[in-house]
Amino acid sequence: KKAAAEKKLSGTENTTRARTRLKKEAKSDYPAPPMQLSGNALAFYDRICRHLAENGVIQDVDALFVAQTAQNLHITAEAWAVIEKEGAVQETHSGYTQQTGHYTVWKNGLAIYKDQAAQLGLTVKARTLMLEVFGEEDNADHDPIADLMNMDVA
Repeated sequence: KKAAAEKKLSGTENTTRARTRLKKEAKSDYPAPPMQLSGNALAFYDRICRHLAENGVIQDVDALFVAQTAQNLHITAEAWAVIEKEGAVQETHSGYTQQTGHYTVWKNGLAIYKDQAAQLGLTVKARTLMLEVFGEEDNADHDPIADLMNMDVA
């Protein structure tokens, strides 16, 4: 059996236990999820919020976006579990092959998460960009928003 701490890190913590733990923990570091999260989405929400709270960047207004990201991760993981069992291609009655619906859900979920992760600073590239723009500055007149406006994002 996995230790409780290892389950939290891997995102495989029992959903009921995760809900109980979240209710017991102080919510001062990050907001409670504003919507019902299914399956492992609550564990994903907890991990993302803890990461953002450790970096001091989460606000109450972010809770819905983080919850949507966590739910998307859960749906994507569920689709992948089905793909592992059944495969990503199916044959139609007429003999043609096509991608399964689960593959489409998984592929779309990854594309959505890629965008969401960048917005939340959960990718290496996004964190590097944020450090470059919002890193410590000795100049009190420095305007990080002006730096963002003048950046070549391509």
